[in-house]
Amino acid sequence: MVMVRRKNYYTCEYHRGVDAVGVCTRCDRLVCSTCYTKFRKRTYCKNCYEELFTGENKPSEKPTIGGILGIISGVTAVSFVGPILFHFIFRALGYDGLWATSGSYDTNSIWYGSVIKGAWIPLGVFTIGFSKCALDRSNYWMAVAGGVLAAVVMPPLGIPALILIAKSKKEFKNADTYLSSLH
Repeated sequence: MVMVRRKNYYTCEYHRGVDAVGVCTRCDRLVCSTCYTKFRKRTYCKNCYEELFTGENKPSEKPTIGGILGIISGVTAVSFVGPILFHFIFRALGYDGLWATSGSYDTNSIWYGSVIKGAWIPLGVFTIGFSKCALDRSNYWMAVAGGVLAAVVMPPLGIPALILIAKSKKEFKNADTYLSSLH
């Protein structure tokens, strides 16, 4: 690695008169604020970024949108909007008694209602946690698990989230390949 010093400062490899603000994690070049790009919590110089993440390897927004939809599904489940939605869906399908209504003290309906309400909070929390993997592109299978859970707790948002995450498998592999090649 070649470092150019100027009055106790390191300068950019691409712009000799400009102070460096970071080091490329791939090639160890010093870069200024106009030359560096932050991507997936790493700093890249313009050449390495173009080589790694443009053209065929350019990351899409699919996992990001899928992760956001999954997180919204999880937050919805945690806030009990999900169980209320499923209550109306089951009532529309003819199943009555997911929650005990006033005047109805059927033990089965009370039990089912408490199970659904009690299960929805952990499902929502796991949905949020696993869907974050899609935003980070850190672990494909955990991101898919987040999409599946999102599809369970909030189908209108979760099914598109699962499809978007599943279609972006190549991006997760590329992320793992590139990040492992940097070490």
